[in-house]
Amino acid sequence: MQGFLSMLEFLFEKLARWSWISVLSVTLFLAVSNGTSAKCSDSLNQIAAGLPATSDAILHMQQLREAMEKCGDTQQIDLIVNQHALADAIDADDVSQVAGVWVGDVWLPVDAGVVIPIADVLTISGSNIHQEVIRWWDPENAETGGQASEYILRLASAKLVRSEAGKLVVTEFKPSAHVSEHNPYQAFKGPEPATLRHPINSFMLINLGKITRIRIAGDRLLLVDGDARVRSYVRHNPELVKGGHGFFLAAEISAARYWPCFMRVLSGNAGDDDTRKLLQAAALTANDIVKLQAAIDAGLDQLQRTPTGSDEATRLEQEIKSASSKRAALAGGEKFIAAAMVFSAEDPPAFCQQN
Repeated sequence: MQGFLSMLEFLFEKLARWSWISVLSVTLFLAVSNGTSAKCSDSLNQIAAGLPATSDAILHMQQLREAMEKCGDTQQIDLIVNQHALADAIDADDVSQVAGVWVGDVWLPVDAGVVIPIADVLTISGSNIHQEVIRWWDPENAETGGQASEYILRLASAKLVRSEAGKLVVTEFKPSAHVSEHNPYQAFKGPEPATLRHPINSFMLINLGKITRIRIAGDRLLLVDGDARVRSYVRHNPELVKGGHGFFLAAEISAARYWPCFMRVLSGNAGDDDTRKLLQAAALTANDIVKLQAAIDAGLDQLQRTPTGSDEATRLEQEIKSASSKRAALAGGEKFIAAAMVFSAEDPPAFCQQN
């Protein structure tokens, strides 16, 4: 693990100095070299050092994952860059093919706390495409992190139209002006480690304004940017995505360790039917918990501006108490707790460790 951390720190330092322009363009369409063999007795750092040289961190981590797969152990590598769907993908030529909510399955190694987890989310409806990022810690200028909605930042919007060549292309790109370490479209200056995380976020998140190809393979969306990088997305139910986010917050589950697995269960790519139904129910329950928490926060804010002992203050106190009781009942429900217990062990459940 120490070697793994050393490798990540090196990667972190390199990315902090790179920009989108200066990073050498290396395509994920290329197959990983078969000439590299992993000795299972070697440390993760030794295996990483033996890989073909590349300045693309995403490709490098994918190479490392594939090398570790030969040893039958990928628990320390949480990055998923799905290349296999490219072989079956076709260029999208109609917006109906890509309609829905898509969650990125690119995931940096975050379990050691080096990189805070984020999830790239695309919502496509009609000709409109919106990009958001989900995160799991207090947003800027927020004193508390009680409301899940505060953790979802709108990054950009655009239009999808059919070109003369008969393929979907991106037009009318509008990036967010929100200054944040999580916004790849704005320069960011601030205290460390935020300034170090900004290049990582910029590197992970697709730039909607630079997309050159839009490909589709069933419930898999693959976007290719001007630097020939591929970003892979899986179609999801929007209520379950945001509910799942609220579930992780309410149950205090490590997103770094479990979120990719959770999303795979929801999409039917991991776990059994009973587990999937349990987690789906928990996500929907969490949507109600989020609404109740929002009502509690709003009530507390209004109560601070209301004269103590007044009728209005009494009414607000009763509403806050009622909402708090309902929230506690939902979070303490048998099925909700059972869903949280799926991720309570130190090690992920067996189905999370399957590739």
